[in-house]
Amino acid sequence: MMLLGLAVVLALVLGACGWIMMQWSVPLAFVLVGFGGMSVWNMLLRAAGVQVVVPLTSARGKDALRVVCVANLNNLHENVNVPLGDVLVVAGGCTRYGRHDEAAAVNAWLGRLPHQFKVVVPAEYERSLDLTTLLPNANVLLDEPMEIQTILFYGASSSTITWKELPRSIDMLITPQPPLGVLDTIFTGHHIGDKELLKAVVSYLRPAYHVFGKAQESYGHKKLGATTFINAATCTAMRQPTNPPIVLDIPKKLIESNPQ
Repeated sequence: MMLLGLAVVLALVLGACGWIMMQWSVPLAFVLVGFGGMSVWNMLLRAAGVQVVVPLTSARGKDALRVVCVANLNNLHENVNVPLGDVLVVAGGCTRYGRHDEAAAVNAWLGRLPHQFKVVVPAEYERSLDLTTLLPNANVLLDEPMEIQTILFYGASSSTITWKELPRSIDMLITPQPPLGVLDTIFTGHHIGDKELLKAVVSYLRPAYHVFGKAQESYGHKKLGATTFINAATCTAMRQPTNPPIVLDIPKKLIESNPQ
């Protein structure tokens, strides 16, 4: 409904501008309405998260670890249909404002989920909350690793982390922010990713998976080189929790063959 309302406003504004422009030049009016309208409409579509994402999973193997990825829940976790799995990963933004009452609600929600492991990596604005204490129902990773059934997860929540100090055997890197140029475009068309993070992931960390959020208009996944990049933002830029969790299966012996 919000998108429809914005579309109506857009049509009225463009129509008025086009009518005014027609007093001087009809061709110029068509250019203004046509190109201007398409540009703004595409921005609205990105903001609303109107896109189709191909699932990463097929039939689950018996020796695979099923990981369910979400991010940018913005305290709307109760509206998210979370698929079953072994591990739930929250890549930043479990709260909206970084408040204690929001963290308590998230912790209660996590406690009701059947996943054996719940891994939470705080967003930068959530680091001051001490989520390690406030989320006893989760494993909160503050720039540290966690191994689950031979799969090495690493949660890097600080924007000032020294990437070269991270281990080279990471299977899944989890960060709140995206790497520069990879699923990091916001509705204005600008890239908000981190340049040093991109360099680290592509050049020497080379994890099998990199999960993140923040750029809520670029939800989805993309494979570049050895790494599958996953923007798991659950909420759109219009704060609608309509992007489904991204599910993937990781072979439990992946760590033995992961590129170093």
